[in-house]
Amino acid sequence: MIRWSKLRVNLAPLTMLGEPIQESLMLGLLNMWATNLLFSWDPIVFFLVHLLVWFLFDYLLLSIVQSKTLPFSKFEFAVAWLLRESMTYFIIAKAIMDPTVTWHDKRYRLKWGGAAEEIRTHYV
Repeated sequence: MIRWSKLRVNLAPLTMLGEPIQESLMLGLLNMWATNLLFSWDPIVFFLVHLLVWFLFDYLLLSIVQSKTLPFSKFEFAVAWLLRESMTYFIIAKAIMDPTVTWHDKRYRLKWGGAAEEIRTHYV
């Protein structure tokens, strides 16, 4: 997941400015604030319903794409989904701060535009 984020940061760096806003937690917080301000809805209920709907759509999409019984339970999916959603900002920060990736036992430094340069280690 971090390697893919590193590639996206270097392929299209400007998209990373908007990427954190598109994640379910941030959208939920922003929409929670907006619906409370505009309609005086309970923000906690709105946020929890938002997360539930997002989770259900992710599960439904995965089920459709796999087109067969998933090899894990709904509980296991829920735990993995919550972990992934809560780690999003850590993953983005790590991708921005460290431009190196490991691929097939080799290390590469990513450059802007998606170019990669192998990092050679010299043993003396």
